[in-house]
Amino acid sequence: MSKKARIFLISISRHQSNSITSLTNEYTKRCTGLLQEIVIRPPTRNKSLTVVEIKKQELKLIKKVLKAQKINQFILFDENGSRFNSQQFSKIIFDLQTKDRIALIIGGADGFSDEIKKSAVELISISTLTISHELARVVACEQIYRALTIKSGHPYHRE
Repeated sequence: MSKKARIFLISISRHQSNSITSLTNEYTKRCTGLLQEIVIRPPTRNKSLTVVEIKKQELKLIKKVLKAQKINQFILFDENGSRFNSQQFSKIIFDLQTKDRIALIIGGADGFSDEIKKSAVELISISTLTISHELARVVACEQIYRALTIKSGHPYHRE
């Protein structure tokens, strides 16, 4: 596996607390250069914008990052997505990652547009619980790290 970042965690997040960033940085560092986190600041909300317009603006921002990073395949973390255990999640990521650079994307507060959902390789639910976007970033980073340890046979993950 190349040491150049091949897995990107992209999230739309207004808030970036130091404690959350510290945790995501720790898992990113543990991934030894294979994971890069990109946080996109969402457009400023105002009462004149509809949810559809907000989703369109966020889609433009996501597409810009995907193009800049030369990413063709992506997975969306979506509350209505499929549920997988860590072993299955690892398999999905590495089946894709061996072919190309991939992105895992956490959307904005209103979710994703139908357009981006249709383009995604997979929609995955992080949790059946409602969790903040910041916590979702930490969980996603940890699960990506866990997927790497599963792939390499490291003892971090235990059944």
